[in-house]
Formats: sequence, C-alpha cells, structure tokens
Amino acid sequence: DPTLSWALSHRGETHRQAGRYDEAIADLTAALNINPTYAWALGARGQAHRQAGHYEKARVDLERAVELDPEDLSYRFEKLMLETVEGELEACAEQWNQLLTSSFGPLNAIDVAVSGLFQALLVEPENRVTEATEELLAAQLEPDTLTEVLSYLAELSAVGNVADRARQCRDLIIAHTSG
Repeated sequence: DPTLSWALSHRGETHRQAGRYDEAIADLTAALNINPTYAWALGARGQAHRQAGHYEKARVDLERAVELDPEDLSYRFEKLMLETVEGELEACAEQWNQLLTSSFGPLNAIDVAVSGLFQALLVEPENRVTEATEELLAAQLEPDTLTEVLSYLAELSAVGNVADRARQCRDLIIAHTSG
C-alpha cells in the first residue's frame, strides 16, 4: 500500500540490506513524504545514503533522526559510522567509546558480542579482533544480524587505521560461516 509509510520504509530497508541503495532511498523518501517525522525511516535512509557514498545527504538524515529521537542509540551509531567512514575515526574515538559503553538497557548475548566487536575494532588500542570475533560467532547471530555486521565491516575495511582489523574480522567470519 503506497499510502503506508511503515510499509514503504520496510520495503526500503529490504532494498538497503540487498545493496539496492537507489531503490531503498526512493522507498524511504516516499515514506518520509507521508510522515516527515518518522525517525526510523530517516535513520534507514541516512544509512542507505552513507552506504551509497552520499555523505552530506546521510548527515542531514542522521542528524534529523537523532534530533527526533535522541534516546535511540542506533541513530547515534549510524552517525558515528558516517564520521568514521569519512575518515574521522580519531576525532570521534571518544564518542565511540561512550556509545559502546552506554547503558543500552538489558543486553542479550548478541548485543554484548556485537558491541564488543565494535569496541575491539574502533576503541581499544590492542588488537583483540580474533577474540572479539570468536565471541561474536559464539553468540549465534541470526543471519540478518550477521549480514548487517558484515556490511559494517565492509565499510570499515576502507577506513584508514581500522581497515586491516575490519578485514581480519570479516575474513574470520566468512571462513567460519563457509566452513
């Protein structure tokens, strides 16, 4: 139904997860035309813009999503990913540390493992990638969560001094899941 913003948003998210960023952005924009204050759609469109390399458009969407729903840490995560992908890891290292050690409420084993992986990649000076990746794999992620983690790792594989660790982690995950 083209009049339901949530339906358009979820179809857009499906396109984004499949790497069809133009289609994702089109669906998410249509949803936002119906409901311009739909923070989730803004966050998802910001993520799609970032993944497509449209950094300024991503920034506008993600800042608006954070403004609309400052309690949702996922929008801050996506905004920090944008800044990191743009090459500002050192400038936002303290923000990563604060976000990844924030109280998310009750955490399950998967949340702890995903957070631990990103902390090992982006915050900790020593290389704990192998250990953090093993903890992530032991948490038995759902396929969609694993796909999302691999997508983030692919982006981080092009980012300066975190690139080698991101590739190492991605390679370990792929070797584990294909073996």
